[in-house]
Amino acid sequence: MGRFVRSARGRRILTACAAASIPLMVLTGCNSGASAPTQAITNGEVPAPGSQPGIHSVADTDYEQIALAVDTQQVSLAELAAEPARNASAQVKGIAKTAAETVGPEAKVLRAKLVTDGNAVTADHHKPAVSDQQIAALKKLSGERFDSAWARAMYTLNEQVVAAAVVEMDTGEDQTTRAMARSKIDYASAQNGALKTLTGKQ
Repeated sequence: MGRFVRSARGRRILTACAAASIPLMVLTGCNSGASAPTQAITNGEVPAPGSQPGIHSVADTDYEQIALAVDTQQVSLAELAAEPARNASAQVKGIAKTAAETVGPEAKVLRAKLVTDGNAVTADHHKPAVSDQQIAALKKLSGERFDSAWARAMYTLNEQVVAAAVVEMDTGEDQTTRAMARSKIDYASAQNGALKTLTGKQ
């Protein structure tokens, strides 16, 4: 519903009483004590998502939690690919190295942002598409079998986070989170192009 929440940085809660000129989707409260909107809305129009600074919505939190869960699993996968016992190909090792250098720092930023905004940082709310058990199973593989299974796991996680990023671009409000989502779409889509041949996908 795109309701707005107060962050630790004191972002305002956008609320309004039911008025004919304001669509229902932007209302977060409808009682006599509701505060006035921070910005006038006229002619039935609402600001475009992400057009107003200082606003953070539930959609933003959802994306941050999904992206953190995916990044965490991809860091684990990158570390696994670097193990000598996995006998991963040079291509897999290269992708894994890039992933660790990209999603590792991003995970730290996402975690810090969630904590600052008072939101959960565990995967309890949004499960990654690849579980810890699936990653553990990869430890029994090596060589080409490891390469293909590893690539499928990375590919699946990228698909999950790209889908979440698209939703964030459609409905998110936080400008920083939206910028991260835009970058994630570009990065994960490009990486899946490199992974496709390893997964056997056509």
